[in-house]
Amino acid sequence: MSSDNILKNFKVYDDFLSKCNTVDKKNLLSLKMMYSIHMENNTLNNIFVAKQLFRFILKLLMIPFVKTTINGIENKNAILSEGDIEKDLSERLNISLIDIKKRVTFNIKFFKIYKKVYKLVIILFNENSLKKRHILSLLHRLIDYLIVYHTVEINNIKLLLIENDRLPSNLALIHRLNEKNIKTVKYDNWLIGPINHNDIYCKYYFYPSFYHRDIIEKFSSNKNLTYIKGGFLNWDRLKKYVAQPKKKIIYFTQFGIDILTHIKHIQDIQDIIKSQNLEYELIVKIHPRENIQKYKTILTVNKNIKLLDRDKDSYTLISEANFCFSIFSTISLEAKHIMNNSYFLNYKVDEFDIVDYSKLNLDVIVDKKMLENVLIGNYKPIEQNKFIEINNCLFPKTITKIKELIAYE
Repeated sequence: MSSDNILKNFKVYDDFLSKCNTVDKKNLLSLKMMYSIHMENNTLNNIFVAKQLFRFILKLLMIPFVKTTINGIENKNAILSEGDIEKDLSERLNISLIDIKKRVTFNIKFFKIYKKVYKLVIILFNENSLKKRHILSLLHRLIDYLIVYHTVEINNIKLLLIENDRLPSNLALIHRLNEKNIKTVKYDNWLIGPINHNDIYCKYYFYPSFYHRDIIEKFSSNKNLTYIKGGFLNWDRLKKYVAQPKKKIIYFTQFGIDILTHIKHIQDIQDIIKSQNLEYELIVKIHPRENIQKYKTILTVNKNIKLLDRDKDSYTLISEANFCFSIFSTISLEAKHIMNNSYFLNYKVDEFDIVDYSKLNLDVIVDKKMLENVLIGNYKPIEQNKFIEINNCLFPKTITKIKELIAYE
């Protein structure tokens, strides 16, 4: 999906929201991100649309029998569960790990929710500018938002840390907490794009780098946001990894990138190793969301390439490598905390708009000749300390900063 389409979808949806009253706008914000980005390719598939409609009907029937509750509250400070990162942060920050749970029980607000669903569906389908296939596929998400917003019980929370603030059920929780003047703090674990990550719905943004803040500040929707100079919360642990290179080059594949692009990069690295008589082992680490089998064809080209998927910690691999490459993976930024020779590798920089390389301050290899100069030591990358200062605000004391915020509460 092109950036032009993303921008167009956002504009159309923002224009639509501008016509809504305050309450309806708040409810319908929950569909904005998915409408603008995630539906464009999915709704080309009729089976996908049919499945989403079935989910809507099922959730519609379940409204009188479902309520939501917050699971895991032990103290006033909490972090919303998303995965292993949040589990680790919960332990390191000594705060509750919570999630939103549905429970089967009589919902006394079912009639109010039905009325709201009916009203919002009418509004959506009366808006000619909206793509109806997108809307059909998102209706069940609207129910997720409304059930949480109208039934969730909030007791002890005084501060909530949250990474995924755009999932409809999560947004409903944020809205409820904001209404009660409870502090909601958005943080980011990964890179964000200059186009498709715009609105912050929390009251505070714990920004990890100046790159992130620069993007977020450009959107007028964030004009009332309070910024907290922070860092990547889960990256402080990189401090414990020490570079001990063992004549290895590691290349990380990226989900969503054409495999032929990866193969081109990998073959060029191997060609340079051979032509320059370099004594390096080339390791290709497959992205967790990719199937290693589709890369097996690489082995038929060159037996000296080692493919890995989940059998070794990525940071240990990086600490043993002399060079680290990816197209735009966050892992390259993390690697720069461990070793100096970490790079983005992309021969199509002029056509690439997923991230803004110019703001990330990591060296980008744009052709095979530059790649060769890097591997033979004729290229000097940005200094590691300078890179970290720009791209990870308080490393390795990010956790200390968030602890100060929590203690203040």
